[in-house]
Formats: sequence, structure tokens, C-alpha cells
Amino acid sequence: MEKEDSWATYFKSIESICPWSLSAYRQNKLKFIQGVTPILELEQYEAIIYFEDTFTPKQLAAITLQLNDMYAEYEFFWSHPLEGGNSAPEACIIQQDYAKIEQIRQKITKNLKQA
Repeated sequence: MEKEDSWATYFKSIESICPWSLSAYRQNKLKFIQGVTPILELEQYEAIIYFEDTFTPKQLAAITLQLNDMYAEYEFFWSHPLEGGNSAPEACIIQQDYAKIEQIRQKITKNLKQA
């Protein structure tokens, strides 16, 4: 229960930068996996979150860079609690659909220009 609460708190804290994440979490549209490999298909999930507590922020950044080069159809982000701010409660790599993320970015940009 504590682990679930920490993730719910995290997704609530990032609503301003990722407004769909808390809803996706509550609807079980996020998949949580221990370890980084193998990289899976998203299937019905909005994102896959790979936990790897042994990695430092620097290692996570390097791995994420490699994954983004290897998998053009996805976008990978990393987060580590040592980074503070909007960091996830556990060291992780987050996989999302690249095209969907780009659509969201374009929509946000368009809305900002109209405001």
C-alpha cells in the first residue's frame, strides 16, 4: 500500500506537466516492471515504468539516451528521487509512445500561442 501511495502522490505532483498520468495510474494504464530489459511493447498501456534502484541518475540518463536512439517509436524519460523536484519515488525509466507525446506537445504549444 505504501508503494501505491507514493506513486499516487508522485502522479498528483506532476499534473501540471503530465496531466494524464494520475488518471492513467488510477485506471491501471501504466505497467510497472522491475528491471530495464527487455523493452516491451506498450500494448494497452499509456506508459511502462521500469524500476532499477541500483542505477545512479547519471547511469539512468545514459541508458535513456541509448534507448531513445534504439527505439524511434518510443520516448524514454528517466527519474531518480535524488534529483528532487518532480522526481519519481523510485529510480526508473519511463517509456511512452513517441507519436502520442508529440501530439500532446503540439497541442500544448498551440494552446499557449492562442492564450
